Amino acid sequence: MITPERIRQMKDNFWAETNDPTTEEWREDLTDEELALVARWDDEWDSSVAKAIADAGITIVMSQ
Repeated sequence: MITPERIRQMKDNFWAETNDPTTEEWREDLTDEELALVARWDDEWDSSVAKAIADAGITIVMSQ
């Protein structure tokens, strides 16, 4: 079980992430349970961003 204090620490780290890879280093030492929780946060974030883009009528074209 993840303690409420640990969840607060993880949320602080999660919301402090930027495009700088060093801001994601905190993920390297997570337990399996913590990894699963962070994966859920990542999925929720991705879904929220995708919905906001769709609601705004924006089309994104990815180049390869």
